[in-house]
Amino acid sequence: MEILETQVYRGANYWAPVPAIRLVLDTGDLSMWRAKEIPEFCETLSTLLPTLSEHSCETGRWAFFEQAREGTSLLHVAEHVALELQILAGQTVSYGRVHAAKEEDLTWPAISHIVFPYQEPEIGIAAGKLTIRLLESLACPQPDPNFDFATQLNGLIVLAKELRLGIDTRMLRAEAESRGIPVEYLDTNRGGVRSGRGTRRRFSLMQLGHGRFQKRIWAPYVSTDSFIAAEIASNKQLTNNLLRDSGLPVPRAISVADEDSAVAAAREIGYPVVVKPLDGSQGRGVGVYLQDDDAVRAHFSLALRETHSGTVLVEKFISGRHYRILVVGGRFVAAAERLPAHVTGDGTNTLRQLVELSNADPTRGVKHKTRIAFDDRAIALAQEQGIGPEDVPPSGDRVPLVRTCNISTGGISIDCTDEIHPYNVAIAEQAAQIVGLDVAGIDLIAPNIAQSVLETGGAISEVNGGPGLFVVHSQPAEGKPRNVTRSVIDHLFPSGAPSRGPIIAITGANGTAVTSRMIAKILTVAGHRVGMATSEGININGIRIVRGDMSGSDSPPMLLRNPAIDAAVLEIGHKGILCSGLGYDRADVAVVTNVKGERTALAGINTVQQLTRLNAVVANSTSERGGVVLNADDDWCVRIAEGAHGEVIYFSLHPDNEAITRHLRAGGRALIVRPGPDGEAVFLIDGVETSIVLAHEISASHNERSVPNISNALAAAAACVGLGINSECIYQGLRSFVED
Repeated sequence: MEILETQVYRGANYWAPVPAIRLVLDTGDLSMWRAKEIPEFCETLSTLLPTLSEHSCETGRWAFFEQAREGTSLLHVAEHVALELQILAGQTVSYGRVHAAKEEDLTWPAISHIVFPYQEPEIGIAAGKLTIRLLESLACPQPDPNFDFATQLNGLIVLAKELRLGIDTRMLRAEAESRGIPVEYLDTNRGGVRSGRGTRRRFSLMQLGHGRFQKRIWAPYVSTDSFIAAEIASNKQLTNNLLRDSGLPVPRAISVADEDSAVAAAREIGYPVVVKPLDGSQGRGVGVYLQDDDAVRAHFSLALRETHSGTVLVEKFISGRHYRILVVGGRFVAAAERLPAHVTGDGTNTLRQLVELSNADPTRGVKHKTRIAFDDRAIALAQEQGIGPEDVPPSGDRVPLVRTCNISTGGISIDCTDEIHPYNVAIAEQAAQIVGLDVAGIDLIAPNIAQSVLETGGAISEVNGGPGLFVVHSQPAEGKPRNVTRSVIDHLFPSGAPSRGPIIAITGANGTAVTSRMIAKILTVAGHRVGMATSEGININGIRIVRGDMSGSDSPPMLLRNPAIDAAVLEIGHKGILCSGLGYDRADVAVVTNVKGERTALAGINTVQQLTRLNAVVANSTSERGGVVLNADDDWCVRIAEGAHGEVIYFSLHPDNEAITRHLRAGGRALIVRPGPDGEAVFLIDGVETSIVLAHEISASHNERSVPNISNALAAAAACVGLGINSECIYQGLRSFVED
């Protein structure tokens, strides 16, 4: 098999109702081959990919390998393999289908298509290529001796890990999408950038919602956090001063810039002390329980190396257990005790073996942030406790290997949300508000979080912006998991708060640009801030900001990212649907002006049936509570209603149209033109008849015989009826519309 073309679709497209990848293949004789015709095909494939046995075919009627043994095609097998390879790489995909092109569509024989979904385009393409190589190796009598499937699969998994965003970002996205909030990554480089170690680093800037309703998250700073608050939180001395001046318990701290000053500060504060970078994070460069001048001098350079400001903080050591308290929107959400990286003796294994066993735990990296580093520092700390690398710790004894409690250094968390004392809740909430962070992690050191630090002693050591969510609170090593991502999304989008404005998509043979402008005018009259993308350019609130054809898939995201709008009007060109899909998830109203009358030179679109299917992509990509506006005067357009989502609203220039009559009899709504007391007028029929506007009042029509623009006005009015725009706004919009 040879891959002739690779196409990535953003959104619904001609081939699939979801974002998908299409591989155009020259399969030669293999296009007609069945899996059962290849010796030991299923046996070998099940050995290489045993998880394929979990797949089913034909909506669950057949198990995958059962279908393959009955005689399914290699193309169908390829679809399932491409899906499974992505799943093994950690992607979330579930839909797929195979499409074999018809002979009249082909320029040469033996051309086939496989279409499958993707989550990350680069991973999907790589999975598709590996699928083809695998099937070739299974089908060919003399497979390529240089092809090692296990090595190739491992490479795919490594690539997916390099491109994968952080767990907090992924969980916040999942929570938002479960509520119907649209999510988009705003990466400046979709493929990531290379780090100094040769691996890739993905940006994690994420937009939730559309237009002026959008909020942004950056792992997991939220857009409601101010820059000032983030800067305060990153300056530990300033944070300490602000909390102290507000009466909250904090350790005494002095900032220094050189080693001698650090020693002097430690003596002034009194040993033991903590030495840490002024603006560090994740425990890097932090030295705790330093008991003399030599220890401070030895650690100063380590702290200085981790600071961007050139300043180090010397702070009084507070004895106690370390707790992380999460505050969102000024309210307490969760609390967890953080323990430093450690192992617990079992009376059998040596210290080194215990570390190896802990790092082999498959949950490490999910419930635990990182592996435990068994380096010189860890060994030295263990030796201070009288335990060497080859010693067997007594059963049940905990052996700390790191002094700091950060999850990033192999620490773990234990949920204690239900135990926290109200006083400790109060000072944590106040600390977040004093710094100004909407999402804050408060580090509290205390003998017991269940008792007030006012009585037991203790202090707030830090206030952290962008705190870790998932590994600390949602998946603690012990205790009850807390859905803290829900609290963050609740804060950004409180109950009843919108996340998206109306989206109206218009496609068809002709009249789409004028119809789009009419709809935009009506929405503007109705008080919306309108962004419009058409074959003529992009307009934001009536101002042209881009010239040229903007009816492709790049334009919807461009509009929906713009915070100046709360409604989007999208003219959808047929070429864009074929080449790259719709570029948006769903519309509130879709309009198909007509199907007949278009002569297309689009590759693969040779019949009116194919053209109807192309238009139906837009009509079928609406929400269940949305609407589809169709031209009842076009028989092919009427056929689109069969698969349309949501309510169908017809429009017609002929009041006696049979499709309109049937539709109204079934309780549907329609807009027609017919004579009225003052001349021809546009009427809305929804059980009763309501005159919307006289035909000669439609500015674009110029006179009652301008049939095309009256049809466009009907389509525009019907779309706005579907949105719930009142008749007066529709009247004013059509009456004041000016042809460009």
